[in-house]
Parts: sequence; C-alpha cells; structure tokens
Amino acid sequence: MLPDCLSQLTGLQQLRLAQNHIRASHAGALGQLSKLTCLALLKLTAEHGVALPPLPQLRALAWDVFGGGAPMPLPPGTWLSALQHLETSDSRLAASLPTLAHATSLTLLSVQAVMTPATQADDVQQLAGILRCVALLPQLSAVEVYVGSAPGIGAAAPAALHEALAGSPARLLWSNARLLDGVSALDRLFEDDDDD
Repeated sequence: MLPDCLSQLTGLQQLRLAQNHIRASHAGALGQLSKLTCLALLKLTAEHGVALPPLPQLRALAWDVFGGGAPMPLPPGTWLSALQHLETSDSRLAASLPTLAHATSLTLLSVQAVMTPATQADDVQQLAGILRCVALLPQLSAVEVYVGSAPGIGAAAPAALHEALAGSPARLLWSNARLLDGVSALDRLFEDDDDD
C-alpha cells in the first residue's frame, strides 16, 4: 500500500515504487510531485483507467505496470515530450507505439525482450518492427535490448535488430542481462543523481 502522505512530498525528485497496486487516488498524489525527474514503476498493478498525471520535469521512466491482467501501455500526455529515457518491456512498447511517437526528446530506450530459442525468429521480427517505428524518434541515440539469460539465442538476433535501426543515428546495445529485475540505465541515473 502506498503511503497517504505521498502527495506531500512535493520536493521529491526520484521515486521508485515496486510490487504495489495503484489506485486513481495514487495517480492524483503523483501529480503533486511536480519536481519528479526519475520515476520507476516496477511490477505494479493499476486500476482500469488510471493514468499518469502530467509530470513536467520527468526525464526518466521505468514502466512495468499491469492493468486488467495484461501489460499496460504508456499513458498519453504532454509529459512525453520531455522524456529522455524510457525502460519497459517489448510487449508494453508494442502497445505504446502511437503514444511513444510524442516522446520527441527520447535519447535512450531500454527494452526487456522476451525471447526463447523456440520462438526466436518470430520474437526478433516483432521487435524489429517495433524498432523500425522507434527509429523515427528524432533524438534517439541508443536502444538497449535485454534478453535475460535465455540460452540458445543466436547471433542473428542482434544483427536483425541492428538492421531495423538502419538509417537512424541510434546504436543498438545488446545484453544477456535482465532489465526490469537487475541494474539498468535508470538505476545508474538514480546513482548519478545521488553523487551530486
């Protein structure tokens, strides 16, 4: 359960919520955190219709939210135009493509891809299609793809994804680590801000 005093933390710049449930009242409380620059919503469930409030300072977002038992797409909003870093799963990204087109300041996209040797060809083609759309974002400089420790993922997978980014200045970074469970670029952002 989220604390009732959340809306009173108006000077908060970083917030990580994990393994929780978001109600409409919580979304309203998040809207009071106008100085929030980094937000990590990890392994959360949300009531139907809960939207992310306008967060004008938000630069980095980890989005791992379920709604109605399915991965929840990114909510639309003006906050997207200032977003510089997004971490999410390939299924959420696929569901969010129309919304993501408004993330015109996005420079780094980190994606947790679900791949198995048995479905690798289809998984790679689906992710390549997503990356072709994302490659159109004007500021995008890097796409990190995390596949976890799935054994048997061949070298053709990163090559096909790199090809999907052809014509874009974005470079592909491939990792066998897990994104939404382990240390990620957003974790590094939290650490960098702590050093200031």
